[in-house]
Amino acid sequence: RQILADVVCEAAVIRAFEDLPVKLMAEEHGVRNLQSNPSLLLLLDGIDGSARFLGRAPSGAHGTILSVYSGTNPSYAQYLCAAMADFESGRLYLATRKQGVSVLHDGKLSGVRLAQRPLKPGQLRISGSIPASGALYGEKLRALQPEDYFSWVEAIKRIFEGQADAIVESTRKGNLEHAALYGMVVEAGGVVVTLDGRDLGIREFMTFGQHRTEGIIAARSADVAEEVRRRLVGG
Repeated sequence: RQILADVVCEAAVIRAFEDLPVKLMAEEHGVRNLQSNPSLLLLLDGIDGSARFLGRAPSGAHGTILSVYSGTNPSYAQYLCAAMADFESGRLYLATRKQGVSVLHDGKLSGVRLAQRPLKPGQLRISGSIPASGALYGEKLRALQPEDYFSWVEAIKRIFEGQADAIVESTRKGNLEHAALYGMVVEAGGVVVTLDGRDLGIREFMTFGQHRTEGIIAARSADVAEEVRRRLVGG
């Protein structure tokens, strides 16, 4: 049932793109060209948090997450848009290049802008998955006392809603969700960096973290990202 639900949701999204020059990379539908000579890359997870969708995990944010990039071998900075639909709340989030993040809910449109307030001592709030990323960060991640999450939709919503200052992640599962994370956080005014402190945007999607585990920090501000990075790796 879980795989079937993902397949159905992905198929609905793919139908909306099938007449466009798109190369598809999807959780269930794999990699294929929707048209010959594609000039766009569509990265798609039909249901992020499938266990919640099927009632097998505690209720909370989950849904479809996708991003569209310029070219078929882009860097993360070449996003055109990213979107996520939270099935629990009915909110649709859309990040559009150089236009910010919009939220549609109950027919009303609003925006998202991450707070740039100074970080107060002892009040660093981290979202992070020890089961998913603990092997990379070890005890340094545990020392940050991260709040786990069941879906990327949940993690991104937390930073949007001011419930988290940063998300600590690692590359995995083809990085489909990481591609949406980058556009979402950057368009909301935040940053996404690698463990060397550099912008994830300079990395190529097709190569970075695809064959080895790499660390990623998404944060509401550059100062927060650097503080988290310092605690994880020093320097």
